[in-house]
Amino acid sequence: MIRYIYILTLFLSMALPCEEGEVELWGLCYSIENTTILSNLSNTSGEIPQELCALVNLEVLNLMVMFGNTNFVSGEIPDCICNLHKLTFLDFGWNELSGEIPDSIGNLSNLTHLSLLSNQLTGKIPYSIGSLINITYLNLGFNAFSGGIPESIGNLSELTELYFSYNFLSGSIPVTIGNLSDLTMLSIMTNQLSGEIPSTIGNLVNLVSLNVGYNQLEGEIPESIGNLTNLDRLWLNFNNLSGEVPSSICNLNTLNWSPYGFEGEDSYLNNNQLCPPYPECIEDNIGEQDTSECVDPEPEYDIELHIQNFQEDGTFELILVNNTDLVALEFDIPGLSEPNWDFSDNFPTDGWWWMGFWLFINGDNIPLPVGTYFIDASGDMFSNEFCIDGSVFSNSNGEQITNVFFSDCAFVECSNPGDVNYDGAVDILDIIGYVNDILNPWVSNELFHVCGDINSDDAYNILDIVLIVNIILEG
Repeated sequence: MIRYIYILTLFLSMALPCEEGEVELWGLCYSIENTTILSNLSNTSGEIPQELCALVNLEVLNLMVMFGNTNFVSGEIPDCICNLHKLTFLDFGWNELSGEIPDSIGNLSNLTHLSLLSNQLTGKIPYSIGSLINITYLNLGFNAFSGGIPESIGNLSELTELYFSYNFLSGSIPVTIGNLSDLTMLSIMTNQLSGEIPSTIGNLVNLVSLNVGYNQLEGEIPESIGNLTNLDRLWLNFNNLSGEVPSSICNLNTLNWSPYGFEGEDSYLNNNQLCPPYPECIEDNIGEQDTSECVDPEPEYDIELHIQNFQEDGTFELILVNNTDLVALEFDIPGLSEPNWDFSDNFPTDGWWWMGFWLFINGDNIPLPVGTYFIDASGDMFSNEFCIDGSVFSNSNGEQITNVFFSDCAFVECSNPGDVNYDGAVDILDIIGYVNDILNPWVSNELFHVCGDINSDDAYNILDIVLIVNIILEG
C-alpha cells in the first residue's frame, strides 16, 4: 500500500503545475530568481525550451552530455539564450543541436567559457563573437560551420584555448590571431583554410599546442614560428606549404618530430611542398614532400670547385659542383711543379687544349660539364700542402669569371717516409735523391717535402739524410 501511495504522490507532483515564480524545464520546476546554475542534467531531451530564458540570474548553463548518456537536446539554439546576460559558463557540447549560432551571441559579454563542441551546427561564425571580451575558453569544433574565421576573433585578448577543428571553415587565418597573446592551445585542423600562415602567429609566445594540419594553407612557414619556444606540439602537416623551412624552427627544441603519424605527442611537417635543403633539426623527419615545383637555389658562386682524395703521388679528384659556361680554366697547385696531366675517361677531350703547365682551353667553346674528374698530376712535388687556385676562368663570350670558390687546401701524408723517388723502397737511391735535391733544389725536386722531411721540422737537410741512413740500416 505504501508503495502505491508513493507512486501516486510522485505522479501528482509531476502533473501539478509549477508555483508562481517558477518555470518548468524537462518536468522539473526551477525558481526564476534563485536559479543560478543548471548543470549536469540527466533528464534533458528534445528542443531547448523557451522557458529556460526566464532564468534571468542564470550564471552557469551546462547541458553537455556526459559520456555514455543519451539525454541529447536537439533543434536550434533559442535566440533568447543571448538575453541571459549574467551567464559566465555556457556548454552545449555533445548534443544534436542544428541551425546557426544566434548573431546576438555577442550580448553574453560576461562569458568565460563557451563550448558548442560536437553538434550539427551550420552557418558562419558570427562576427559578434568578438564581443565576448572576457572569454578564456572557446570550442566550436566538430560541427559544420562554413565561411571564414572573423577578424573580430582578435578582440578576445583573454582567450587561452581556441578550438575550431573539424568544420568547413575557409578563407585565410586572420592576422588578428596574433592579438591572442595568452593563448596556450590553438587548433583549427581539418578545415578548408587557405592563404598563408600570418607572421603574427609568432606573437603567441605562450602556445603549448598549435594544430593547423589538414587544411589548404600555402606559402612559406613564417620565420616568426621560431618565437614559439613553449610549444610541445606543432602540426603543419597535410597542407600546401612551400618554400624552404625557416631555420628558426630549430628554436623549438622541445618538439618530438616525426615524419608521419597521428600521435598527440608528436609534431609533423609531412605532406606539404616544402623544399630542400631542410634545417638539420628536422631533415630526418621532414616526411613526404612534393618537391616538383622546387627550384634549385641560385648558386652562391658562378664556379664552385672542390678537391678531394689527394694522394702523395699527385693524383686527386676534381669536383665541379656548379657552372654554366666554363670554357677556359687555369689550375694553380702550389704544392706541385711540372705536372704530367692525365685526366679520367669522363673528362671531355674534344676541343680541350693543354696550353702549358696549368692552362686549359676549349677551342670549340663547349663548357666543361658538372661532374667529378680523376686527375693524375704526378710530377715534382715540393710541399705536402695542395691548394687549387686559378687566375683564368672564362666563359664562351670570352669574359673572365671572377665569382669562384675553391675548397680548402689538402694536406698529404707520406705513407713511406724516405722514399723520395717513389719506387716503393727506401735505399741508396733515395739518399742520392736527397743529396741532389739539397745541392740542386731547382733541378731535381723529387717529392721535396712530402716524404723527405723525416724529422718533421719543415726543413729538408742533412738531418733527414742521417735519419734515412738509419732507416736503411735498420731495415
